[in-house]
Amino acid sequence: MSERAAPFHCPYCGEEDLRPSETGGHGAWECGGCARAFKLQFLGLLARPAATAPATATAPAHHRTSPPTPPRGAPDEPHRH
Repeated sequence: MSERAAPFHCPYCGEEDLRPSETGGHGAWECGGCARAFKLQFLGLLARPAATAPATATAPAHHRTSPPTPPRGAPDEPHRH
């Protein structure tokens, strides 16, 4: 990848009117919507625990579906009259 990724919206107001900051240095952006300046910085990769192994299923984990969980405080079975 030859270019760095740019933010799509302001993390404070959600506005998409962003431009690179001329005074903030590398990774600094200015929002035209809320007049805030912010800086993006890559901190590194997170270490995975040894017990967590990648899924072996064909679909990636974020594509898998699981049964919906009942709302908090809801009975496990429907009430029957």
